[in-house]
Amino acid sequence: MSDSRPVSAGAKVIFSVISGAAILIIVLLLAVAVNAQFGPGGIASEIRIGDPAPDFELPLLEGGEAVRLSDYAGRPVAINFWATYCPNCVLELPALMEGERRFAEQDFAVIYLNAGQNREHVRAWLVDHRLALPVVADPGKSTYKAWNIKGLPTTIWVDRAGLVHDVTLGGLITIETVEEQLRAMGELGEG
Repeated sequence: MSDSRPVSAGAKVIFSVISGAAILIIVLLLAVAVNAQFGPGGIASEIRIGDPAPDFELPLLEGGEAVRLSDYAGRPVAINFWATYCPNCVLELPALMEGERRFAEQDFAVIYLNAGQNREHVRAWLVDHRLALPVVADPGKSTYKAWNIKGLPTTIWVDRAGLVHDVTLGGLITIETVEEQLRAMGELGEG
């Protein structure tokens, strides 16, 4: 004999919620796996931890001489790919700026590489947000594409030897993140 009792509406709702949550978790895990494979540092990426960071040459937003990664040879550097429409990008800019100030004795530098936005828009945005930072413009996203950046923010940490030390994908960089990265690069001692 089979049980022919009807399923309650509450049970159907619970089943739907659990099913939806399971599908969402699977999709998120797949997205993370794909990004880990194809983003910077992943197996399909040109950017590999321990390899030399590829040089680039891009203009400063305000004009003047072009910026090259090779100009920072012998310094620990964070290359921060960002955009004004990216909430985490905007939130982490002050921490990166503070990191440059706090760790100036270690010669730490940040390259604020704007990913393909209109120069006038970025200039106006910086003024509106009262931020004075040397933004490098990548208007055609040539470096963004060459470095296989898959999302924003992305920060590539380069050590004094010019080697890719680590890659921070998404997330939110804090002053503690900067300190941890510099410590891991041997810039701050044991703590």
